Amino acid sequence: MEQTAAPNMILLASMNDEHEDDWANNLAQLHRHLQQYPAIAPFVGAELRRRTSLESARNQIEIWEQATPRIEPVLAIIDARLGAANKRGKPGAAAVELLEWIHSRSNVPLLVLAVDPPELVQRYVLERPEVFVWTSDAKGAVNGGAEVATVLTCLTPLAPKRRRRLIIRVGEHSITYRMQMGRHEYSSQDMPYKERDRISALVGRIETFSPYTGETKAPQWLKDLSGVGEDVFSAMVTHSLGAPIAKLIQRARDEEVSPGVGAFAGLDLRFEFNLASQEVSRLFNLPFEMGREFGADSGRYLCLELPMARRLHVDGAAPAPRWEQDTRAPGQPVRLLFMDASSVFGTVSFRREDGGPPLPAKEFGPLLSVAQERKHLQHLAGLAPGSLLIDNVREDGETGLVGAELQRRIEERLKTGNYDIFHFAGHSESSGESTMLVLPGADGEAWQLSIRLIGQWMEAGKCKLLVLSSCSGASVRTALEVMRAGAAGVLAFRWQVEEESCARYIQRFYDVYLDAAQPKGLAEAYRYACKAAQGDAGDLPTWASAMAIVRD
Repeated sequence: MEQTAAPNMILLASMNDEHEDDWANNLAQLHRHLQQYPAIAPFVGAELRRRTSLESARNQIEIWEQATPRIEPVLAIIDARLGAANKRGKPGAAAVELLEWIHSRSNVPLLVLAVDPPELVQRYVLERPEVFVWTSDAKGAVNGGAEVATVLTCLTPLAPKRRRRLIIRVGEHSITYRMQMGRHEYSSQDMPYKERDRISALVGRIETFSPYTGETKAPQWLKDLSGVGEDVFSAMVTHSLGAPIAKLIQRARDEEVSPGVGAFAGLDLRFEFNLASQEVSRLFNLPFEMGREFGADSGRYLCLELPMARRLHVDGAAPAPRWEQDTRAPGQPVRLLFMDASSVFGTVSFRREDGGPPLPAKEFGPLLSVAQERKHLQHLAGLAPGSLLIDNVREDGETGLVGAELQRRIEERLKTGNYDIFHFAGHSESSGESTMLVLPGADGEAWQLSIRLIGQWMEAGKCKLLVLSSCSGASVRTALEVMRAGAAGVLAFRWQVEEESCARYIQRFYDVYLDAAQPKGLAEAYRYACKAAQGDAGDLPTWASAMAIVRD
């Protein structure tokens, strides 16, 4: 006699009556999304069984285990505020006990309902990337069924491992974090800084720091910068956000270096700033990329071992998509505009693009590696014809295109060329409230072009990434002007850099960012370039000077 197949069951452990109504409604909508998300098939039509305490939930699972045929629930949804019938404990203790009990018995996917999770539940989830958190108001979501479908897809056994994104928001008086996975996220409460005086002192130290003394590399630049980075991690992450977040970052970093069985799915790290605040703009200067926990090996800096970027929130700007795409689709063509400004060197006087009074003359060294940058890009374009299309602002032989006329050419190309990347190779300088690109001018003079105008033209032409192969381009002003105008990313260097190592860094970045078969996102390409450059010439500050910035 044939046995009847066991029905698909979903356990909901919650004392909240609304949770049952919300999830019954969302599960009833799943069939409409089955074609788009075929992995949700086991959840479509599954019976929702609610239990209201730790004990009754455990009893239900034991009944299913003893059934003939045995019933293995396809999902367990646990309310972070679940209670126990026969005992009192810390908030979240019953939920954690149930989660651990289920996990010890089966591989059923686990989903935690938590708007403001107790600390015990928060720590449990942070340390277990296989557990997912749901914070949405399901009944208030316009398209709740679709959102549930995306989350359940991440929980299916055959789902590919996906990086979680940890966004640490650096505020003026407090710090918070958000965790994203796919199209879902949950947030912490604001956590006041516990060591404000220490943080202020770190800001002062980094504002006077440079890896160079004049043209000479400082002998202890890495030791000095490492000390600030280590203190930043301690004060901003470990002491302000708490040990669970610090341990999460450290575990992700360890798994990146030595993946194990059932390895951590990976962490994509962001430090977010709202530069409308002057104090936050000062905090932006801290070397978060050089963070590490106290006592770490000398080479274990965040920028070398985790995909990471700085993320800007710009008041008044049109927001970027809520969830950044991790990578481009393989084979998607990229259009790049290349500006070679290497002809500016020697003692140079300036004319400004705004027609203002003359500026003091300045000494610039020759740039001998720009041609190599362009050659490397052409090599990448040749590896997969049609995947990378390169235009030059000045074609060979156009040496007379200088000053205002050259500025107009850049403007016209950026506004109308439909480019994805604007690559500037030359000299730049940041002073006070402005960052200027240095262009060749007429009669031996140079021409200063404000980064503000570049940002406006990129916005008009929907160009998304600015790459500055130049010194001192990664200022607060560069980030603010370019992001406010609508660009999605900037790769630049915050201090003086050695030209040849800068060119090699840029080449390493493009090797993975422009890989036609397996392109990487900005944060992953940045990490790769930092690691490679540090291996090429670890005594040079180029890799520690580089900064990847994205817009929220």
